[in-house]
Amino acid sequence: MTPAPLRRRRSTFNPFLAGLLGLVAVVGILLTLHFTEQLELPFVDKVLGREVQAAEVGVERVPVLITARDLEPGQAVMRADVWDPTVQNFKVVWMPRDSVKPEWILRWGEIEGRVMAHAKLKDKAFKESDFLPEGTRPGVASLVPPGMRMVTIPHGRIHGLETLNYQDRFDLVAQVKISEEQIKAAQEAVEGLSPDAAIELGRLRGDAKRMEVCRDAMRLPDLPASGSGGKAPIAIAVAENEVSLLLEALKGKDDLDCIAYSGNDVAWANRKLDVNYDPQQKLQEILGSTREIRIREGGTTRTIRVNRYEEQSGN
Repeated sequence: MTPAPLRRRRSTFNPFLAGLLGLVAVVGILLTLHFTEQLELPFVDKVLGREVQAAEVGVERVPVLITARDLEPGQAVMRADVWDPTVQNFKVVWMPRDSVKPEWILRWGEIEGRVMAHAKLKDKAFKESDFLPEGTRPGVASLVPPGMRMVTIPHGRIHGLETLNYQDRFDLVAQVKISEEQIKAAQEAVEGLSPDAAIELGRLRGDAKRMEVCRDAMRLPDLPASGSGGKAPIAIAVAENEVSLLLEALKGKDDLDCIAYSGNDVAWANRKLDVNYDPQQKLQEILGSTREIRIREGGTTRTIRVNRYEEQSGN
């Protein structure tokens, strides 16, 4: 009896799967060499969002604490501001010890709770100049320089203030316009006596007295928006002895303008405001130059003789 021929077993070799396993093995070897710093693969660091640091043999590297997100002036630094969720640890960059700058703060205990003196972008190292003195409470009021006080201004009350940024300097000027009622009363007083005076009075319309209210004030950061949906007031810092004058100007109906810092320290230190004449004083000069004034009271008119200054001095 002849034995049956043996059947040939079907091959289970899959070239695609073998190639894929080989690729995975190669990638695994490359990553192992990269993370053990035996091979540098910059594209891996880019994919992981990490900074690339040169692996120098025999050079000691230290972790430098950096910001995990943008920080605002007046904000207290919390753990979430320096935390990297991808590694569940503080966000750091490893640098050679010789490259670490002396002003950088490396320990979290020296940063926690400190209040920012100015804005700071993401992925930046901390330094002492970034912070206000230890013990400062967070908030916009903490950013007021010594010798100044914070005043909140209704939005739109001072022309040009909305366009300024934190720490921009400016002078504040009030413009007091002469009222139409005063112009009319003066016009009636000199009617028929001095045509030149009438012309002068007409020119007074729209003229204003400019008065300096605050000198070298400072714009503070934006305040939190109110829950009502309206625009939050604008915070500024002014000298302590100018607060009362500013509050008085805000209560009135006078126009308020800010003259912003020009960027030239010398020009700013020597600045002089272009102050127009006082219309109230001009009005008195016009009336004082007439020889007589008619005063109307109800249906009667009476005339008052005015002694001019030069006539009095000639006696």
